[in-house]
Amino acid sequence: MSIWDMDQYHQKSATIDTHIDGQIEDINSQIKDIQNPAQEHDVSVSPTQQREPSPD
Repeated sequence: MSIWDMDQYHQKSATIDTHIDGQIEDINSQIKDIQNPAQEHDVSVSPTQQREPSPD
């Protein structure tokens, strides 16, 4: 393998790494999007549970 081939190989593997990193970031942001509504929902549920006993 010549030095030129090695350089090309490193450039290719580097672009693959950054592509995978980008995909991981996309997946992580999607997971956050899924988790956040659930957390907001939990927050909205607890005040209603606290309000319900008071009219009784």
